[in-house]
Amino acid sequence: MASNTLTAFIIYAFAIFFMLVVSAIAFAKVPKGFRLPMQWGFGGQVNWSAPAKWAVLIIPALAVLTVGALGLAGALGLLLDENSNSAPALVHTLAALIISVTFILIHIGHLYFAVRHVRKG
Repeated sequence: MASNTLTAFIIYAFAIFFMLVVSAIAFAKVPKGFRLPMQWGFGGQVNWSAPAKWAVLIIPALAVLTVGALGLAGALGLLLDENSNSAPALVHTLAALIISVTFILIHIGHLYFAVRHVRKG
């Protein structure tokens, strides 16, 4: 495994671990049996909700699926030819950082608003 690919893997693994920690913290703040909002309308009304145990895991699960698809594409040589000079060596690392930060911010934002909604009653 090339060092830039290993670095990207470490970034993805850390991001998913971090999201799971955030999920556990959020889950602990939600009263048992409550549902968390999953989508809000333009007026701020909740369009649909999910049981808390599933709601806190949706975005980490999407991150795992995305990272898995990227890893599979990379393993099959569809993303980047490691022997090619057509892309800088840091492509995997930069992509991993951008994708990971995006998932983390979306996850934190979702859980912040969902838990806030439940606490407001």
